[in-house]
Amino acid sequence: MMIQLEMGPEFQRTVADLSSMGQSVLDACSQGLAKGVKLAAGKVAADYLSGQALKRRTGRLAAAVDGWKVAPLEGVVGVRPDAADSKYAWLLGDESKTITPSGRSF
Repeated sequence: MMIQLEMGPEFQRTVADLSSMGQSVLDACSQGLAKGVKLAAGKVAADYLSGQALKRRTGRLAAAVDGWKVAPLEGVVGVRPDAADSKYAWLLGDESKTITPSGRSF
């Protein structure tokens, strides 16, 4: 699932019209985005990864959910590819898999 927030078509023109202050507007939007993706990640971990949507046992996937910026005006909420629990990140999307037991005996 992808959620995309777009600035209106006038945004770039407004930034250009502000000349030197335009960079300050871009910086403020970028800082707000950084805070927003962190808040969204916390909301996903608290609300989506517990209760009816997913019965969690260890909480490791919820702890791995994070929000980060990939560009000045682009942010991502999810599990970082290099995270220890990234193999379970598919649980956050629409993908479904069949989980089969490993060869271990108990």
